[in-house]
Amino acid sequence: MINIKTALFSLVVAVAASSAALTLAQAQQKPAAKPAEAAKPAEPAKPAAQQQAAQQQAPQQRPAQVGVNPVAQAAANAGAIDCMGQINRVSNFLTANSRSGAYLFLSPTEGAQRLTSASFEIHAQNVLAYASASFSPGATGACQALYESVVYWEKPCAEVAKAAFGTLKPAKAIMKDIEILADANTLRVFLMPAGKGCVSIKKDVIY
Repeated sequence: MINIKTALFSLVVAVAASSAALTLAQAQQKPAAKPAEAAKPAEPAKPAAQQQAAQQQAPQQRPAQVGVNPVAQAAANAGAIDCMGQINRVSNFLTANSRSGAYLFLSPTEGAQRLTSASFEIHAQNVLAYASASFSPGATGACQALYESVVYWEKPCAEVAKAAFGTLKPAKAIMKDIEILADANTLRVFLMPAGKGCVSIKKDVIY
């Protein structure tokens, strides 16, 4: 099961040339009632071309859905409807039981057939990890995805392999220095020596 304490989820979203910070708590708050304002003169109507350009620049704000985290919701607002479910599942998996933040890369033009990518900062069990996940709609409507999570360990790679990835089996190395561990499916862990420590890169491709 993929679970997450979404109350600990923060989000930075990049859309075209703009960016905004958002936390789930803020997203769930109802806007405070605004005091009455004096009536303002009506602005002259914009030409149709200008109105259309303005609509294209601003992503459509879709109603928040129950069980959808802020990363998936922001992607859906930008038009990544086909991949919303996959983005929700993968980002929940990567950030489960952690304090996490995300930087989301969105297409400057709204459209369901665009590549969407997210980078995560993850704090869990005294470990700091960087993770990246990318999502692309397929021709049949299914959304393909891949993710990578990167952690530096202050111990040799041989110890990391046993302590953190003991259920995986050794696979053929890329050359001679980066060890590969694998499961029976598409999950791979690359172990790269780094000084006296080790960097693990966990990667999975979801077709």
